[in-house]
Parts: sequence; C-alpha cells; structure tokens
Amino acid sequence: ASESKIQIEQATLRQLTTQVGALEQENARLREDLAAFENLVQGDGKGGGLVLSRFRVEATTTPGQYRFHLVAALNGANKPSEFIGMLRIVATVQEGGRDVSIQIPGPNDPAAAQYQVTIKHLRKLEGVFSIPPGARLKSVEARLMQGGVVKATQTVIF
Repeated sequence: ASESKIQIEQATLRQLTTQVGALEQENARLREDLAAFENLVQGDGKGGGLVLSRFRVEATTTPGQYRFHLVAALNGANKPSEFIGMLRIVATVQEGGRDVSIQIPGPNDPAAAQYQVTIKHLRKLEGVFSIPPGARLKSVEARLMQGGVVKATQTVIF
C-alpha cells in the first residue's frame, strides 16, 4: 500500500511538473504577444502606417513544408483607414549548391486569391508553403504589397 501511494504521488508530481512547464511556456508566449501588441498600438512615431511583427516560420511534420505566422497592423496618428493589398512570401533556399528565391504565390498561381489581404486595424496572417525536396531553407521574407509596391517587410533567417 505504501509503495502504491508513493508511485501515485510520483506520477502526480510528474504530471504537475509537465503542466507547470507548459504554463511557463504559454506565459512567455503571451508576454511576447503583449509586448508586440503594445508596440503596434504605440506606433513608431513617424506618422504611422503599416507594421509587420511576430513573424515566425516553423517546419511542419511534412518534409519541406513550413507554416508561417505574422501580425500586420495599421498604427500611428496618420494611419490609413484600411490597407488592401497582397501578402507575398519570398523563401530563399539553397538548392544544388546555389541560392534560389521562391515567390509565393508565384506568377499565374491559381491560389493567389488567398494571399489578398484587407487590414482595418490588426490582422493575424498565416499559411503554409513548400520548398523543393532536398533544398535547405535559408531565409523567409514576408512582404505586404499594394499596387506592386512593397509597403512593409519582415524577414526570418535560419
């Protein structure tokens, strides 16, 4: 009975330790989100405009496939009432010993419509992209474009 009680207590302790670790990670993520949102709300002091933040790129369980997340916001005193444009992802990969840029969506891509964005205040943007088999991801740049002109960018380097 004593051994059984000790085993139950040890199992409970392991579970609680795991839960505390998960809560600490969630708390850190929420603190980062709060800091990013505070920066977006405060503006950059240059009249305002379109701002990208919290750009993250993570590998999925499928080889060569990546998921991206970012936050786009209009901020500042002179911010526009809304942004209507397109999100373009530019992935730089090393393939066959040379660097190659992959644009998503590509020219004549039937999925280009899903990269059209409208931002009134704040918007979370996310999606998935793939690189060729055997290629190594070096960097990913998110671009918000309007009328073919880049309005905001943010880059992640691997």
